[in-house]
Amino acid sequence: MFARWLACYQHHSQHQHQVFITASATLKEQVSRTFRKLQAAAIADPADARAVAAAAARDYPSLRDVPSAAFPLFVTTAQWLRMLDASCDVPFFAGPGGEGEDREDADGIGLHVELGGWDSEEEGGSGEGGEEEEEEEEGEEGPAGSDRGSEGGGGDEGEEGAARDAGAAHAPALRGMEVRFEEFVGRDMWAAVTRGLSKEERSALKAPLVYQEITSYIKGSAEALEAGGRLSLAEYLEVIGRKRAANYGDALRRSVYRCFEAYERVKAQRRAWDRCDMVAHIYRQLCAGAYQGVRIDGVSRDEVQDFTQAELLLDVRLADPNALFYCGDTCQTIARGVGFRFEDVRTLLYNEGKRREAAGAKGPPVGMPRLDVLRVNYRTHSGILDAASSDLSILLSSGDEAASQIEFGAQQVVLVRDMAAVERLPDELRASNALIMSVAQSKGLEFSDVDFFADSPAQSEWSVLLTLLSEIESGVMQAPPGASFTPHDLEGDENKRERGWLRAVAFDPAAHTLLCNELKLL
Repeated sequence: MFARWLACYQHHSQHQHQVFITASATLKEQVSRTFRKLQAAAIADPADARAVAAAAARDYPSLRDVPSAAFPLFVTTAQWLRMLDASCDVPFFAGPGGEGEDREDADGIGLHVELGGWDSEEEGGSGEGGEEEEEEEEGEEGPAGSDRGSEGGGGDEGEEGAARDAGAAHAPALRGMEVRFEEFVGRDMWAAVTRGLSKEERSALKAPLVYQEITSYIKGSAEALEAGGRLSLAEYLEVIGRKRAANYGDALRRSVYRCFEAYERVKAQRRAWDRCDMVAHIYRQLCAGAYQGVRIDGVSRDEVQDFTQAELLLDVRLADPNALFYCGDTCQTIARGVGFRFEDVRTLLYNEGKRREAAGAKGPPVGMPRLDVLRVNYRTHSGILDAASSDLSILLSSGDEAASQIEFGAQQVVLVRDMAAVERLPDELRASNALIMSVAQSKGLEFSDVDFFADSPAQSEWSVLLTLLSEIESGVMQAPPGASFTPHDLEGDENKRERGWLRAVAFDPAAHTLLCNELKLL
């Protein structure tokens, strides 16, 4: 990205309008600061340097009037979607903000955390601003989000009552509360969504996995956007294969779709919306030629595994597919509701190439991306894991709380699952100088890990890991270096089981799918 900008600047050629997108506000800010430092060092004319710095520091609510000097833009995905929407003839939102704008971000991914020890210089910001202000994008009360506007088939009898965006093609709507992962898996919404299912169906379905099926496939796949914003039941069963979405088989997928229909009805009743509704609306505007912003020459996404296929399809429609640069790690797919595969990106570009070929579009053919696979984990090798397994209680063992304080280095952090877990940290740790971040906030940065299992939505599934102890005891697997392990025989000791000792559970791919997602957080 810097090489492209530098070439244009040195040869006084047309500016490249590049955009860098990531989910984390903190990561976006760190990348932006690094780029602006390189940019400032390359600009010889002080007047040019001041003009570029001023353009980059301004906040742009849309892409309609962004000057070339402000590029490349560094934005979060929430900011990007809001800017795209405001650049369309008929925006999804009627106004800049509304109900729920200041609602707490449970994962903290939309909050910018100032990493004081990372930069020795005091800077007044270097990106497009609005880190946390624009992250929570809710509007005012109004109709629900978008789905397929005219099709009535493809599902059970409740489909006609699902939320629609029939008026979105004519006028911007006032929007109510955004439904996110935390609301969907909450007791109130989940009870409403699963009402009408049998006891066996409810026990077989897990709220986080159903949310993923809706967000990534039924509404968040490229096929769903092409179909108007949602898949019919038949399309969901036939188009989305088990290799692509392995959470449930056909029988349970029918139950998932019933949950989806109930979710859309509840969402319509509450005049709410979700991000898939917004993405589908923007996509329809792009296809209708209603985008009124400046041209976009290239898009780079870091942590691409945090985005749905539908969000990536917006890049393909807006910019040259050959000017897209994505990097990520599927082992770090921790974004709620996202089921990502790099193969799906290749499929997306392949289908776009075929579409352009059939339409007789001019220009170079859409190339297939080269996948560079990193097969060695250099970041969390055994030495690092052995050191990380040290007991935190050593740090918390000071006798006089008033006389001593835990001291952490400039680039050390305490990681927690979400923002609510911060309140449950020991008082000594919270009173220290430690930087405390959620897992989502720390994406793309290098840190150590603390506190995980207590807040996990998986419960009995964790007992699967106890099978490792049995394998170590039987000699099938070797214990990690430095680990202490005392064999237990619970089969002949009823007292131990009565006192709460846990029994190992055999791994079942169908029953323990949620555990796969949880392990990625580690």
